[in-house]
Amino acid sequence: MCIRAIFTIAVTYGACLFSTYTLLAQTEIEQAKVPYVLTIPDLRSADLSPDETRLAVVLSHITGDPHRPRHSYEVQVWDFRKGTMLVRKLLGSRIAAPGVGFSAIRYTSDGRLLVVYAAGTTIFVLQPDDLEKIRSVDIELPPPSRSAQRMAVGYEDLETRVTSFETSPNGHLVALRLYRGTGLERWGLFWKNAYLGGYASVYDLDSGIKINQWEISKGYLEGGSGLAWQSNGKHLAVASSDAVPCMRGGGTVYLLDPASSGVMRQFRVSNLVGDIAWGDEDYIYVANGSCPGYFSNQAPVLPVFSASTGKQIGAFKSPTGIRVRTAVSPDRQRLIAYVGRDKMTFRGLEDTLVGVDSKFEVLDLTTGHVVFTSPELGSPGAWPSLAPTLRLSTSGDLALVFTHTGSVRIFPIGHSGH
Repeated sequence: MCIRAIFTIAVTYGACLFSTYTLLAQTEIEQAKVPYVLTIPDLRSADLSPDETRLAVVLSHITGDPHRPRHSYEVQVWDFRKGTMLVRKLLGSRIAAPGVGFSAIRYTSDGRLLVVYAAGTTIFVLQPDDLEKIRSVDIELPPPSRSAQRMAVGYEDLETRVTSFETSPNGHLVALRLYRGTGLERWGLFWKNAYLGGYASVYDLDSGIKINQWEISKGYLEGGSGLAWQSNGKHLAVASSDAVPCMRGGGTVYLLDPASSGVMRQFRVSNLVGDIAWGDEDYIYVANGSCPGYFSNQAPVLPVFSASTGKQIGAFKSPTGIRVRTAVSPDRQRLIAYVGRDKMTFRGLEDTLVGVDSKFEVLDLTTGHVVFTSPELGSPGAWPSLAPTLRLSTSGDLALVFTHTGSVRIFPIGHSGH
């Protein structure tokens, strides 16, 4: 079986010469290999160790009185090839609250630290082998600005919370994206949703000190990863959408310099934003976070933007479209993208989004070739937030796929050769 991968990119030479070329590559797709499969109930997030031998996960169990439930958090480390849990640690519990469902776990690039966010206002920095706590980092959750409070009356969830979490590609830094909440804004004689923006923050994991923070004045800062480090760790990209999934609107990507307090650059995209990923020093990939319509947005591309200009310079295409999920391997040689299909139907008295299938592809970024297409993953649901999370290992030779149902699959992709 083969598939055609098309990568169109525009390249600028000097100040005035601009040329465009299309790389059309046809490659034999490696047959899907049997993945390593783990079922981990109550899974919230997962990450592969830099040496590609361990899987770290964070779980959230609901306990206590059903009228006042608590979330109890646990970290586990697995030898995924043997299907054996090596060590586990409880991180405590807290009363359920808005935003409490988001959790994240990441290794630092050197593998020396395991970093966990389990809702609330604390980042846990653990030793990766025995999960002993090295330190905890307190997160500052700024209150809504005065302008946001004036704009949002009758607010639904005017509460700042963490929605994205990524460790840096070098050193021991972690970046956070924080959402300020949703409210209502008067629009003439009517009311409309007001998406109140939020913040991006960077913390030093060795000292626990906040390095910098930027305010994003408006927009919806949930959905998709929405956060990506440049390959050299010097800059940060943060995404905001105009509205919640399946509503109309575009998005904005902000480029930030942790060494300063200003926004270096920002650019608009035509659709709501899903995951974003930073390739080499200049390329940023922005996944389409908008739902398909009856006749529109059926097979969206994965646009590629230049960080230095903010202009779209190309796009990856797939026959079924690329939507919601994407990630780049730490060596910046491979890209993983979700190519599952959704469709909009009319059921009862309202529009309904349903899933058709669920698959991903892995592309070699140096050639544009598709090197792996997954088998059917089993659709967890068509709503964008239910699409499986995708990550690549350090070398790009393993694809990590997990869902809200606790299903974890690790696919051997084959040696990248780089």
